[in-house]
Amino acid sequence: SLEATGQMVSFSIVGPFTLRRARDHKYFLDTHMSGKMFQMGYDGEVAWTASGFFGDDAAQRVRGADLVMLVRETDFATPFFDYKEQGYEVKLVGEKEFEGQKGIAIEVKRKDGQSETWYLNPKSYLEIGRESPGSDFGRPMPLRTFYDDFRVVGGVKIPFLVESQWYTRERIFHVGEVKLNVETDEAQFKIPPPPGMGPYLSMAGDWAV
Repeated sequence: SLEATGQMVSFSIVGPFTLRRARDHKYFLDTHMSGKMFQMGYDGEVAWTASGFFGDDAAQRVRGADLVMLVRETDFATPFFDYKEQGYEVKLVGEKEFEGQKGIAIEVKRKDGQSETWYLNPKSYLEIGRESPGSDFGRPMPLRTFYDDFRVVGGVKIPFLVESQWYTRERIFHVGEVKLNVETDEAQFKIPPPPGMGPYLSMAGDWAV
């Protein structure tokens, strides 16, 4: 497991964030957008988001282009780690520049058929960027991601600066602290029940009436 905390810039507003990851593509992000609560999660099967951004705090399932973009972020490390076991296809493209930097381009094809290109530093082999399918409120569009400020935490090199750009949007994660192998609550990754439905969760199941 991994927990990262710091400051996130979204819609030109800075706010705190907490990001938790665990094996088997489990993901949970807790932050604010435009001063509104924003949470996003994935338990390995169901992707969801809960936000006051549109005036409704109830969690909703993520679908379409937003789902493609979210699931892409749930790799515990990078898509190259155990890529065969994950069912990904990896192809070496060769030397190619990314934003003026020399890089080694590698194409990754996901199980959903979508492809993305990663750029690695020729000397360190750490990622410097990625071009992948993105989404702007459900509308598909290209996404560019930049990685920088790598620091060693528990023997692992982790980027403390991650910047994403798509259409007119920009989101920047300034990581302040990373903790590894933290205790996680499995329920945190699952979609929250609708407001007021908590007492009735024990009744969930298939009924024949």
